[in-house]
Amino acid sequence: MREKEIIERLNTSLNQANTDLLVKIKNEEHRPMKNHDWITQQHLPQKNERTWFRPLLSFGLSLVALVFVYVGFNQLSKPVGPLVDSLVYVDVNPSLLIKVDKDEKVIEIVSQKSSDKAIIDALGDVKSKTIDDVMQLLIDELVNQGYLNEKMPTVLVSVMNGNQDIANRQMKAIDRIIEGYFSESETNPLIVNQRFERTSDDIVKQAETLQISESKLMFVKRVHELIPSLNIEELAKMSMNEMIELLLDSEVDLDSIDSRLNSIRLDREQNKEPEIPIIDDEDIIEIPIVDDDDIDGDDDIDDNDDDTEVIEKPQPNLPTTPMYLSLQSARNMVTNRFGGVIQKIEYHYDDNNPLYKGEALKEGFKVVFELNARTKTWGKWSVDDDSQYTEYGSRYRSSNLMDQAVNSVISRSGQSTTFIQKIEFDWDETKPMFKGEAFYLDTKIVFEMDATNLSFEKFDVSTGDSTYQIQYRYVRSR
Repeated sequence: MREKEIIERLNTSLNQANTDLLVKIKNEEHRPMKNHDWITQQHLPQKNERTWFRPLLSFGLSLVALVFVYVGFNQLSKPVGPLVDSLVYVDVNPSLLIKVDKDEKVIEIVSQKSSDKAIIDALGDVKSKTIDDVMQLLIDELVNQGYLNEKMPTVLVSVMNGNQDIANRQMKAIDRIIEGYFSESETNPLIVNQRFERTSDDIVKQAETLQISESKLMFVKRVHELIPSLNIEELAKMSMNEMIELLLDSEVDLDSIDSRLNSIRLDREQNKEPEIPIIDDEDIIEIPIVDDDDIDGDDDIDDNDDDTEVIEKPQPNLPTTPMYLSLQSARNMVTNRFGGVIQKIEYHYDDNNPLYKGEALKEGFKVVFELNARTKTWGKWSVDDDSQYTEYGSRYRSSNLMDQAVNSVISRSGQSTTFIQKIEFDWDETKPMFKGEAFYLDTKIVFEMDATNLSFEKFDVSTGDSTYQIQYRYVRSR
């Protein structure tokens, strides 16, 4: 129907309408519709009515709806990554956490300490590799960096999974990988397993503060319960090996840690080497002998005017090799673990706790270390940011340079047993120097040499020094 026809028909209908009815409707009074929506109200709102609230509420709800739509769209548009199914903790001194999905593929490896980043970086891209493959790579790298070079290195392995059967299976698989790695060597690792559950946020926060894994923190707490004289902060700084050695040297029952530890301690006590006494002048006695001349009056060809013979007291068989870690082995342990170069190292004599102390440098970092010469365990290992290595330029880049300096001192001394008690690379832009002290028999040497060509600038020798006999007799430079 055309528009013109529609309009004409409407006009006709209106014209024919009952005019009285229209007038009546117009004149009729209508009551306000109070229960209706405010939009249909037929009177002006009173001052106490909140007419502004409803449109504001409507606007707010609309805004909230828009926000939900926006957030939901963004979340849907983001790629969904694999979900973590197991948390695998491997603690030696580094504390590493391996996140694994339900297919036992690695998602990532993380650590609380920035110094452990070198290990993670060395592993390369491990994402989507199986946990077995990554464990092989990890153990190999820990060995390369000097963390598992003891005869009995300790590894703490913990697995957290909602299904305990899966956790136990994964833990045993990791144990077999570690044992298999060392099966053809003299190394006999001690693998400690730990049932681990994240119990509270306090544990997580404390582990972050101490820069160790939650797994190691739980182990530290167990050790602290057995040896309360050592606080948690002190124990957290120790490697797993150092804590195990501490437990073995104690008299506490170790079944709560690992049932094998009591047997290991008993075997050590039974096979403990006897202490070797140091020969002192008081151990030499003079025994008078009867001269042949006093017997028959004849002068013997082999006769001496001295009628006494000097005889040493019988001594136990002394070791032909050093009892303690050599200086060269100590330097190797540091560089294998840290890399870079040794700036200084010094042997501190102590009957109960003989230590190598010093510092090493590499690009951007410095480590301050203490290494027990008797137990071959770390007493301190503190890594910090440092730019000194860069400042050295090409003066001291070779890790063999200190070895050459040590050999030069030994060669000039003329004694293969000469012990380099301390040596330091003293950097100078114009003349870098090696400085230190060495001992042999009753002799002390103070030396300085040009680090550029290893020529001696100073080589002072003094005799009558008993330091070597007392302190350095059973430790060697190499």
